[in-house]
Amino acid sequence: MKKYLRQALWQLQNSLNDMAHPDDSILQIDGSWVQLNLTNCIWIDANQFNQTFKQVRDIPAHALTAAQIAAVTKAVELYRGEFVTGWYYDWCLLEQERFQSMYLAMLDKLVDWCLANQEFERGTEYAIQTLRYDNARERSHRRLMRLYYLADNRSAALRQYEQCVAALAKELNVQPSRKTTELHRQIQADGGHNLLLSASPTATPLPPMGETSQTFALLQSIYTNLLVLQEEMVSLKQAINLTKDAATDV
Repeated sequence: MKKYLRQALWQLQNSLNDMAHPDDSILQIDGSWVQLNLTNCIWIDANQFNQTFKQVRDIPAHALTAAQIAAVTKAVELYRGEFVTGWYYDWCLLEQERFQSMYLAMLDKLVDWCLANQEFERGTEYAIQTLRYDNARERSHRRLMRLYYLADNRSAALRQYEQCVAALAKELNVQPSRKTTELHRQIQADGGHNLLLSASPTATPLPPMGETSQTFALLQSIYTNLLVLQEEMVSLKQAINLTKDAATDV
């Protein structure tokens, strides 16, 4: 038995050392103990993903720097699917939900950053990714409707609303919220371009003519910004709660 164990450990050590720094050994073995050395000699994608999320979690999307956006972009590319797929232990399911929530939160930040910087096509790609993991996520449908409309694709924005209605009815048996139907109404009327541009707290709508129009546009802008900030607060609270739950479980 000891012979087979030594042979297995030797094979494992050789395989692991191919990924390690030449001066380090991942598997440390002595006469009584076998342990993993994960301090400096190995890179773990889950750790990098978690670290990036913590760095940007409390920063509004429009305030992210170019370096932070690059880090978030790299982090979402690391996410290839559920954490330890196929394992159904309680701790695995909790971690799967936690990592997916972090993934969706970082995608939301990228979408909102794209809205703020008028990179609508890029933002569309990120919004579509969120719906691949949660097709009934209403705020993702709203973001995608805005992005399509601002990219001068009104028909796609209207079709996205129909997809939202169908997904909510099928998965949750509910109707779209007032915010979603109001956004749909604006897109239908093709008169909400200024309001949609103000979906980002830093975006500047086109100046309307006349004192009454200016006041109305200002109120519209304030209202829409409040809706966007409210959505960001919901995402932030969910992410904080998940982090607290994970810390409590440990």
